[in-house]
Amino acid sequence: KDYLRHHLQHASILRIDHIMGLHRLYWVPKGMPANHGAYVTYPAEEQYAVLSIESHRHSATIVGENLGTVPPEVDQSLKRHGIRGMFVSQYEVAPPPRKLFRTVPKRSVASLNTHDMPPFAAFCAGLDLEDRLDLGLLKPDELPAEQLARSGILASLRKLLHRQGTIGDDPNFSAGDLLVAGLGHLSSSSVELVLLNLEDL
Repeated sequence: KDYLRHHLQHASILRIDHIMGLHRLYWVPKGMPANHGAYVTYPAEEQYAVLSIESHRHSATIVGENLGTVPPEVDQSLKRHGIRGMFVSQYEVAPPPRKLFRTVPKRSVASLNTHDMPPFAAFCAGLDLEDRLDLGLLKPDELPAEQLARSGILASLRKLLHRQGTIGDDPNFSAGDLLVAGLGHLSSSSVELVLLNLEDL
């Protein structure tokens, strides 16, 4: 409660990192391997109540980071307590034929990426794939397929944005073209708040 009050004295919007942590966290005993851990549940409703009270007292907006693998009850709790979730374009794209974007939820904070992700130009250039290779998360023989998939994602994204009128029909598009068009897509949706990372500028 005290740290919430401290932050909300200075911020009209507060983002809670890994909002699923209000519900449960994976604990691993010291010195043990990760597969010897277990989920420990927390009193989520009581923590949401504190968030709601303090945000009301300070007329502040609370945003919950609900990205990645998140159980349905987390998003249900965000909706029930009036906490905004996040919509991140780089999480929404996948190789064809999957639909590129779901509808951007109105009560969310939308962005192309987050501080945990590669800048948009690096994503377009596939530099994150090379990082994954260097870290041993990709095998050398897997890299060409990942690069091909990324090219397909970018081509499909350009087609989608062209249909929406936010990018021209020149197939020789740049990362900057996609950046501006992607932001146009987000800002033309019903979402009330769009974030742009300074690194992308």
